[in-house]
Amino acid sequence: MLFRYYYSMNIETSTSATQATHYYTVDEANLMIPDLDLAFIRIKQMQLQVQDLFKLVKKRGIDFVPNDDKQLLLLHSTLDDESIDVLSSLKLLLANIQEEINALSKRGCSVASIDQGLVNWHCKLSDKVIYLSWLHGEKQVSYWCDNLEDSAAKRRPLSELSSDES
Repeated sequence: MLFRYYYSMNIETSTSATQATHYYTVDEANLMIPDLDLAFIRIKQMQLQVQDLFKLVKKRGIDFVPNDDKQLLLLHSTLDDESIDVLSSLKLLLANIQEEINALSKRGCSVASIDQGLVNWHCKLSDKVIYLSWLHGEKQVSYWCDNLEDSAAKRRPLSELSSDES
């Protein structure tokens, strides 16, 4: 599907490699949840708009979505004004989603899945590095995982940590 390919190729979810690692506590991560909830509500609303625009793109027979203004300009001569408006709106929405992800990343959140609303944080337990994990809709951080990019299915309850430590 054109939407999935373009969307997944153009939204960067990883944190910067040059950023110093901060290790979060459960309490620190939990303080971010109200802001995360709002961010994912905005992201999901924009995703719905993106999906609608991709349907219009497909309906109009456009099989190429430009990545930048230069490519959009090249397409300009072959498209009508409405098609250009649709592609411009699509580009703007994708940029806005990227800004939301970047803002979360700057706060130390690693977005493992935009679609699921899955966020992980670095955490240090004794000498072991783990990742606290939160899924959009959860009231608090109650899970952890071994790898930053683990899916929701690989998360384990925080209660396992205390039993592992004893």
